[in-house]
Amino acid sequence: MRTRIVALAAGGVVALCAGCGSDTTAPATGSTPPPAPGAGRTLLRGEVVAITGDVVTLTDAGHIDVDFQLTPTTQVGQQQDADITAVTVGTCAFGSGQRLAGEVVAAAEVSIEDHRAGGCRRGGGGAAGRGGLAGGEVTAIDGDTYSVSAGAGLQRFRVSLRTRVVRLVSVPASALTPGQCATATGPRTGAGMVAASRVVISPASVGGCFPSGGGFSGGLASG
Repeated sequence: MRTRIVALAAGGVVALCAGCGSDTTAPATGSTPPPAPGAGRTLLRGEVVAITGDVVTLTDAGHIDVDFQLTPTTQVGQQQDADITAVTVGTCAFGSGQRLAGEVVAAAEVSIEDHRAGGCRRGGGGAAGRGGLAGGEVTAIDGDTYSVSAGAGLQRFRVSLRTRVVRLVSVPASALTPGQCATATGPRTGAGMVAASRVVISPASVGGCFPSGGGFSGGLASG
């Protein structure tokens, strides 16, 4: 028996992993109540177990269900396997993993994105010894260390043979299907529902949707 959670605290984080399946219908987008004034952004992660109209349900290994809503402006991206050689100076890239110290992140995953109007999205955060993110336009490469122009200024991420590299490509909301791993961010509406501004789809891997050490999803950085 699963427990459902709909209303979440502003700016809260719910870490979700693998779960069980459920009957679904095709996704659709529709009108959404406006975000509550002053509402923060919420991050949701988990396995897609149900899609009913424009509402997507994720569940974790603890059998907790969390819903988010697709809107006409939700941006949906899907991860595809790539190679680190695709990351060159000028590439938009995000390294996520453990922050070692200062501006350096040991990347468990590197996400490559296309340029958007105005340049690369940028993001950075995380305390030393904890999950960290460094992303933006790659400005220099020194061996296994990549410097990026991030939201917090110059940041670096370091790769290894174990670093997973993916490319994030834009897809329609209909690409969301049960069994996929999904990460969504967005503000809460006045009704308490998370209205997703951005969703990233990724395939399940050994250990579930979000095995430990995976860090944050680079595709969800702000900027």
